[in-house]
Amino acid sequence: MDKKLIEKYKNEMFNTYARRKFSTLEKSVQAISPVADNPTDNEGALVVLVTAVRSLYPIKNALVSVFSGENEMRENIISVYTDESGKTEPIYLSAPDRELSLQSENKVLPYAEYNVEVKAEGYVDSIFLNIPVFEGITSLQRANMLLLETAGEQKGPIIYNVSENADL
Repeated sequence: MDKKLIEKYKNEMFNTYARRKFSTLEKSVQAISPVADNPTDNEGALVVLVTAVRSLYPIKNALVSVFSGENEMRENIISVYTDESGKTEPIYLSAPDRELSLQSENKVLPYAEYNVEVKAEGYVDSIFLNIPVFEGITSLQRANMLLLETAGEQKGPIIYNVSENADL
């Protein structure tokens, strides 16, 4: 590999991250901790990490839209863009009281389910259905995007049902 290219990339990364102030670092550390300071807030958070090529490369400025309901009759909640690391800021969403998870005879889900659509230029759109969001917890949804040029016949959105893969 070209040493000049590596040196240029190293300098770009150093200049990008060395200029960040402590307050930015402190803010990112706080985002990892539980989101609800007060258990009665009935909120959880969702962070979406958008990457490409088997999760190797973050995708900056991907449009992430959170919605509820069926895709055809959806209710948009919020749309945000990813940062240079491919992540969204925490998106605060309503969630049922965490006490529901402690009741053995409970018939109500102890979490809320949300859907996410991810769009990025040059990639096939992805839709993630039934992402669980718990009160006081930050959920992480990974979105590994498929390049349009390698998608072949698949040009429409790829739909993933998250609840099929999880045993909650």
